Amino acid sequence: MPDAIYSMECMTCGAVSEVTDNDAGPGQYWSLSHAGRNSDCRVFKLHTETYWQTEPACGNPHANVKRREPWSEARR
Repeated sequence: MPDAIYSMECMTCGAVSEVTDNDAGPGQYWSLSHAGRNSDCRVFKLHTETYWQTEPACGNPHANVKRREPWSEARR
């Protein structure tokens, strides 16, 4: 499971960078490149998703249920 996933969104035209695991650098590079190609595009939003995982306590009836990995389904 990644610690976080990142993407950048242009607030002018709505273009979005690719989503990357654990590294905001590619999105930052994308925003600079996008601004260089589009003179009106100067404001970007960084999207960051982090994950919080819990485990059932011993004795909980759900403790032996097979765990799903929802983060693999949530990828864009």
